[in-house]
Amino acid sequence: MADLKASAILQYGDPVFGRLTLPKKTAADDLQVGDFLNWDTSGVEKIGAATDDASFIGVCGTLSEDANGPDQILVYLNCIVEAPTESASYQPGAGLKFNTNGTLEADGGANTIANSLEYKGSATSLKVLVDVVSLQKLFSVSA
Repeated sequence: MADLKASAILQYGDPVFGRLTLPKKTAADDLQVGDFLNWDTSGVEKIGAATDDASFIGVCGTLSEDANGPDQILVYLNCIVEAPTESASYQPGAGLKFNTNGTLEADGGANTIANSLEYKGSATSLKVLVDVVSLQKLFSVSA
């Protein structure tokens, strides 16, 4: 399994409501800025399966390479990133899910963690919107 990591964080969300500071699940974990993270009962770790969408928490904003790094991690709940994708055509707004080879790929809806912000044919990288609250998985929203 390869890690899913944004090559660039292009825009951060709201400086108050668009981010959280959360503990690392395991002190020795190597977390890099741009890693896609999920919440696992007591801390954040790298996303590892398409079914981790239910616990997807956002994009890592803190470099913490090992146990000597910080144990509190800045997590962006809302941001625009450049992320690797499977080679395919993409439409704006299309749902994207994690692929175990470290990319995003088209999703039928159930496992969406991000949305395309571009129209591209044969794209291997896209600008995508990560908006954890609007996914309504970890954070339920009442109308």
